[in-house]
Amino acid sequence: MLNRLLKFPLLLALPTAVSAQICTNPIYEGSSNGYSNVGGATIGQIDGKMYAIDHLCNGKFHKFLLQVEISRLNGIPKWKTLDVLFIPVGSDNFEIVFGESSYCKLNGELDPELVCLAVVTQEDFWTSTKTWRANRSKGKFQALRKGKVTCGNPGYGV
Repeated sequence: MLNRLLKFPLLLALPTAVSAQICTNPIYEGSSNGYSNVGGATIGQIDGKMYAIDHLCNGKFHKFLLQVEISRLNGIPKWKTLDVLFIPVGSDNFEIVFGESSYCKLNGELDPELVCLAVVTQEDFWTSTKTWRANRSKGKFQALRKGKVTCGNPGYGV
């Protein structure tokens, strides 16, 4: 499963904050073992290879795929899944935020590798209660245990 090639393009223009309570606005219904695709985002290049996170959901779990682009055919990327992260569906008081446009910061520095479970507030920036790193160098998701993580509130245009 980890080496499976995805046959659909990763949509890069989708919002990167999604409700942790429900699976909103699926792009592809039932695209993978009962999971619906609800979005994705690039997280930048290393050594000329583009990396991305794809987000799937089945109503019980959010499933994140750390992917690397392995080829392009007629402008459509083909992705190889390197690792998978599961996050249980939880409370409406949280958002899952990730990707280059999420404005998540670790100790004040923007970091596109962060996948954050952030507390929803009326503030400009949300505080993450749980954070993982999509480590491109190692091809693995890793729990982040140290450091202050904040993410821009998309409702404030941050």
